[in-house]
Amino acid sequence: DEQKLFMYKIFIKKTELFYGITKTRAIFDKAISELDDYSSRQLCILYADIERKMGEIDRARAILLHGSQTADPKRDQDYWIYFKQFEQSHGNEETFRDMLRVQ
Repeated sequence: DEQKLFMYKIFIKKTELFYGITKTRAIFDKAISELDDYSSRQLCILYADIERKMGEIDRARAILLHGSQTADPKRDQDYWIYFKQFEQSHGNEETFRDMLRVQ
């Protein structure tokens, strides 16, 4: 799956270059559903970061919530650190509590 992740990242970059960032959404969705949990979480962070940069905060939050379904707080600390920082920067008390509840 490491090679698949690598290929998807290349495909996403090329699509962004030639067709624009919004055209990468379908590729991200397909990749996240096809890859193993670890690779899927990596792409969720990348995808959420892109959506955040475009100002799509609710979409980024939904992506992070999706990825959190397979993220063990003890084993996948990097994921939870990113999610926590995201909520501290863009969320409110309610969304932060929701993130903690999922964790």
